[in-house]
Amino acid sequence: MLANDQTPLAIINSVVIPAGGTVSGVETKQHEAVSITFDIEKETLFLTLLLSRELTKEVSSLDVYVITDGVEEKWTYNPLFRMSRDKSKHYSLAYKPTEQLGVKFGDGSMGMMPPAGCQVRIDVMASLGDYTLAEGQKLEPAGNIAQYVESLEFKTDSIITGGSGMETTEETRNRAQYYVAYDEQVVWGGDYRQFIQNVVHGTSWLNVWGEALQEKITGFDVRNINKIFFCGHKPGVSQAQLKSEILKALENVPNELNKRFEYVDTNEQPFTIKFTGIARKKCSDRRRSKCY
Repeated sequence: MLANDQTPLAIINSVVIPAGGTVSGVETKQHEAVSITFDIEKETLFLTLLLSRELTKEVSSLDVYVITDGVEEKWTYNPLFRMSRDKSKHYSLAYKPTEQLGVKFGDGSMGMMPPAGCQVRIDVMASLGDYTLAEGQKLEPAGNIAQYVESLEFKTDSIITGGSGMETTEETRNRAQYYVAYDEQVVWGGDYRQFIQNVVHGTSWLNVWGEALQEKITGFDVRNINKIFFCGHKPGVSQAQLKSEILKALENVPNELNKRFEYVDTNEQPFTIKFTGIARKKCSDRRRSKCY
């Protein structure tokens, strides 16, 4: 679907609309599916395929498919090719000084190389990041439902908001220094906050603590042993949804120490901010009251 300013929006799950009927409460996000296909002429060591700079700025997530003799297969993201073998269908992400994001394949011993004559398709979920659309706005059918423009009418029944602004160059540089040792398969030094903020995008704040701090709050309890607690806020997302996203992300983290995870709902309370300041005003023309 397209908003009035031609911003693309997408329905998250399939929806059945009865003839002459109305469906409300449909979950919608500001993103657009973009597919880029590359023809592979020969096997290449550590083959790297880059996205354009324009698309790189909007990448929210991506998947990689290798198509061989008409058969499509999804390959697995494996940072730094950790434990990859010659038959491992893995890829890693690459970021070039040209500000282009790309995918990198192995060398045949540490991850497979895409075979000659195949195609590689990168499916990207592109997003503008921080975005808000007011309630009651009409949306235009587009993409695979564009032909229903005369028979379907879309209108927002609540404010659509979400995402966050792009990182600055300095933020990207600092993260790049950290990511060399951090490959999303282990949580170095118990840094769950870093891991979750990478996987669960758009959180405005996130708090993580362990059993020691929890027992200072609620007292000693054997149920707190080996437990990690989480609490956070994501604009436009309920606590139940955020809990589900965080716990799902943690399912992929190795847990040899048998850590247990618990999400704690926020207890939102109103508060007042008092401040004292001095307003300085200078007028260049008192008669016309032009002030700066």
